[in-house]
Amino acid sequence: RKEVYLASERASPENIQILEDLIVARHKSAQVAGFESFAHQAISTMMASSPESVIDQLDRVVEMLKPQTEKELEMIKAEKYADGFGHDVAIWDLHFYMGRIKAKTCGLNASTLSQYFSLGNCIKGLQILADNLFGCSLVLTTMGRKESWLGTTRSLLQKMELREKDGGALIGVMYLDLFQRPTKGGAATYSIQCSKVSMQGDLTIPTVVIACPFSLSTAASCDLKTTLIFHHQFETLLHEFGHALHHMLSRTRFQALSGFRGPLDFVETPSHVIEKFAYDHRYLKLFAKHYRTGETISSDTVSKLRKSKRLFHAIDTLNSVYRAKVDQLLCGPPSARSLGHSQASIDHSSIVRSVMEEILPVELPEQPLWQTRFEHFTHYAGSYYSYLYGTMFAEQVWQSVFEDDPLSSEAGERYRRTVLEPGASKDPKALLEDVLGSPELDISRAAVVSSDHQ
Repeated sequence: RKEVYLASERASPENIQILEDLIVARHKSAQVAGFESFAHQAISTMMASSPESVIDQLDRVVEMLKPQTEKELEMIKAEKYADGFGHDVAIWDLHFYMGRIKAKTCGLNASTLSQYFSLGNCIKGLQILADNLFGCSLVLTTMGRKESWLGTTRSLLQKMELREKDGGALIGVMYLDLFQRPTKGGAATYSIQCSKVSMQGDLTIPTVVIACPFSLSTAASCDLKTTLIFHHQFETLLHEFGHALHHMLSRTRFQALSGFRGPLDFVETPSHVIEKFAYDHRYLKLFAKHYRTGETISSDTVSKLRKSKRLFHAIDTLNSVYRAKVDQLLCGPPSARSLGHSQASIDHSSIVRSVMEEILPVELPEQPLWQTRFEHFTHYAGSYYSYLYGTMFAEQVWQSVFEDDPLSSEAGERYRRTVLEPGASKDPKALLEDVLGSPELDISRAAVVSSDHQ
C-alpha cells in the first residue's frame, strides 16, 4: 500500500513548476487589482467574508470533529493490529481499512449492488426526479449526426430533452457523456448554451453536458439494460444532474446570470441536494431493480448504504478540510510572502505536510505532492471550501424541503422557484433565506449537524 501510494504521489518537474508559477502569477495579478492576495480576490465575490474567516471555520471543524476522528482512527488501528502490522496508522492505510471495515460492518458488495443500477434504470431515476419534483418530462431522443463529438462511437452518448409535461414546450437539452476515454477528465457538468428570457418572454433553450469517467467493457456500444454502474457512480451522476437542473431550470433576463454562474460557494448546493436522493429508499425503490430478475432494491440494503456513508464521516470531512486549508494558504498571503516577488521555488510540500499533520494525526509522506495534480487548484483556486459550503447548505435544504416527502411536487416547486430559477440573479444569502428562513452559514456548525442527520 505504501509503495503504491508513494508512486501515486510522484510529480513531474513540469507539474511542480506549473503550480509554483500559478502561485506567483495569481498573487501578482491580485495585487495589481488591489487585493492583498489571490484568496482575498477569489472570496471577494463569495458568501464567505474573508480568507481569514474561512480558515477560522475550517480550524473549528477540525476541533469539533476531534472526538469522532479519534474513534474512527481507533477502529482502523484495531483492524490493522489484527492483521499483525502494529497500531500505527499511515495515510496509505486509510482507504484500505475504511473500505474493509465498511464491508464487514454493513455487509455490502459493490459489484452485487451495481446489478440494481443499470444505466437504463439510472436514467429512469433522473426522469422520475424531473417528473415528480418539477412536473417536467425528461425524454431520450435521437442525436443528430452532426451533434456528436465522438465520431463513430456516438452510441456512447445519450441526448435528452427536458419538456413541460405531456410533450409540452422544450425547456432544456442535456447530453450524457458518461464513459471514460484516454483524454477525458473527471466528472463535470459543462454549459453549452445558457438560458435567458427576452423582454418578449421568449426562452433561449439552455443546453448542458454531463461528463463522467465511468468504465465500459465494450468500447464501441452501450446497452442501457445491461451496462451497470456502481452506486457511488450513480451518486456522482445525481450530483452532476443537480448542476444540470440548475442550468436548465434557471430563468433569468441575462445569460451571464443563469444557472450555476453564481458564487462558487453557493453553486455546489443544488448538486449536493440532488446527490442526497441516492440514499433514500422512497426514491430508489421506484427504479433500482435487478437488471436480470427485476427485484427491487430493499430498504435494508439502502439503510446499510446510509450507514456506510456516515461510518467514517469525520475522516471523510477532514480530507476535504485539509485540501480547503491548503488551497487558502497557497492562494493567500503566507505563501505569497514566502515567495517574495521572485520566481524562486516555494516549498509548497512543507506547507501541505504541515496542514495535513495538524488535521490528520497519521503517518504522512515526507514530501506530499498531491497538490501538483489536484484539478480543483485550477478552476476552484481560493474557493475549494465551496464543497463544504455546498454540503452544509444541501443538508439544511434537504431537512427543510425534502426529508418528509422527497418526491413531493410541492417540495419540488418550492425548490425550483426559490433555489433554481433565480440562478445568479439573486444574492445567495437572500435566496437561502427564501427557502430556509434562517440558514446556518458556519461550516464548523454544519460539520456536526450533517453528521447527526445522515
